[in-house]
Amino acid sequence: MKRYFAEAVEFWLLFLIFLSPVYSFAQETMEQVLLFERTTINVGTLSEDDAPAMYHFKYHNVSKEPVYFSKLTTSCGCTVVKCDKKMVQPGEEGEIILVFHPADQAGDLYREAFVYTNLSEKMPIAKLVLIGKVLPSADQWKGYPVYMGSTLRLKRKDWQVRILSREGKQVERFVCVNTGKQPLKLSALMLPAYIHFHTEPEILLSETEADMILTIDRDMLPQKDEIIFHFILDGISVRPSERRIQVKLLFK
Repeated sequence: MKRYFAEAVEFWLLFLIFLSPVYSFAQETMEQVLLFERTTINVGTLSEDDAPAMYHFKYHNVSKEPVYFSKLTTSCGCTVVKCDKKMVQPGEEGEIILVFHPADQAGDLYREAFVYTNLSEKMPIAKLVLIGKVLPSADQWKGYPVYMGSTLRLKRKDWQVRILSREGKQVERFVCVNTGKQPLKLSALMLPAYIHFHTEPEILLSETEADMILTIDRDMLPQKDEIIFHFILDGISVRPSERRIQVKLLFK
């Protein structure tokens, strides 16, 4: 019994001795091919209002073989990864660039990018990291990106409405905000006969939201599968082309 136990121990020792160089070689291959100057960059403190920023990770191919980049991925759609070349010759240098878009990313920043090469499709050769902090936007109305002059902002200028039937009236609301210092009173020009427009409240106070309301008289709608019309908002001091809204009526 002792002899069998000793033989088993000897077998496993020999197996581990054989495996160890293989593991070490694989580990060395993954770590010693591309040598990065750094794999983490502290971007400091950014704002959601800042423009996208680029961060450069420089590397050096310290192996004796060319390296091919097969895939570059990131942990978030707010970060885009680029490389300056697809193949890196032995001894050659290059860089991988991360472009971070801070819009809508307020909070602590930790974003990763993974670099895959011809050495392995499953295991990345490097993980590149951006850390830092993103402050909230100073624009309290950033959810209204469409400007009509300097006072009125909308979520969008092209509105889509699904018509539920061809009888009776249908009411649709579209939110806006008066970002100016003076109240506004809006009306609409060039409306088709089957559309009525008003706002709630009737007077848009400074720095407040309101509803622009379309009332659709469905009995008067043309017999079409889709209707598109435009109207001009009145009550703001900008060119007509800047206060033009498109409405598309879709029938189920």
